[in-house]
Amino acid sequence: MSRSNGNKSQTLPASIRRQIRTEANARYLRSMPAFRVDAELPADLRKILTDMERAETIAAKRER
Repeated sequence: MSRSNGNKSQTLPASIRRQIRTEANARYLRSMPAFRVDAELPADLRKILTDMERAETIAAKRER
C-alpha cells in the first residue's frame, strides 16, 4: 500500500503515540534504571532545596 508524503506526515505522530502507549513499551521503560523513581532525595539535593526555599521565603518577606 502506497501513501502520499502528506498522509505520512499526518500519520507518523499518531503512529508514534500509539506505540509509546503500549503495555509492552511501559514494561520495557519500567525495567530501565533511568526510569525508576527513588522514594527519597539524596541528602545534598535535599539541602539545596531547603536552602532555595529559605532564600525564597526571605526574598518574599523583603518584597512586602
